[in-house]
Amino acid sequence: MNQDVLLFAFANNHAKPLPTLQKEYEELNQILEDRNYNSNFHTTMFPFASVDDFTENIIKYRKKLFLFHFAGHAGPQKLEYLDINAHVRGISYLLSQCPNLKLVFLNGCSTIGHVNTLLESGIPVIIATSALVEDELATKFSIKFYKALENGDTINEAYELAKGVVLQEEERSFKRGIILSSDEKNNDPIWGIFFKNEKELQKDLSKIKTI
Repeated sequence: MNQDVLLFAFANNHAKPLPTLQKEYEELNQILEDRNYNSNFHTTMFPFASVDDFTENIIKYRKKLFLFHFAGHAGPQKLEYLDINAHVRGISYLLSQCPNLKLVFLNGCSTIGHVNTLLESGIPVIIATSALVEDELATKFSIKFYKALENGDTINEAYELAKGVVLQEEERSFKRGIILSSDEKNNDPIWGIFFKNEKELQKDLSKIKTI
């Protein structure tokens, strides 16, 4: 398999599934299905993701992983999988072993604490939040972002379109920048896009295919 790989982890619960996470999984699966079949890239999705699902697929797809998306409960120093909480240093260290990785999207509450560590690990672009995020809006933002990518928009264009969709419903604060200030605080739910090199924001997923 020569395609780039998109890895999606939805940390839902079998016993008490969160409807918004299920919706995010189903809609993103549908959005990316046609591109997947057309061999532009290979998509791997886990609707009830465990830490083992994450680590085993990093091992399997390390050299071809282009994008990693997490959706579920989270915090400034952790991602809550089904079985255990994964800590930011370990997550960043594993992802730093993926030389083709261009985007990490952490669609949970208060994931901004992961950003600097991921940037320092060499990940070019990270989308994260700085506070609690309402589930329905998080799902909507994610779906609109990937619809735009599937239509050929760049990472930056997709982010701006998803931002506009959310702003129509409820005013939110958004951030973009190269590095975060450690004393920067905001009580509003925020999606931010963070990077070291702005050229990385121009990546287009509709044309991804490893040669």
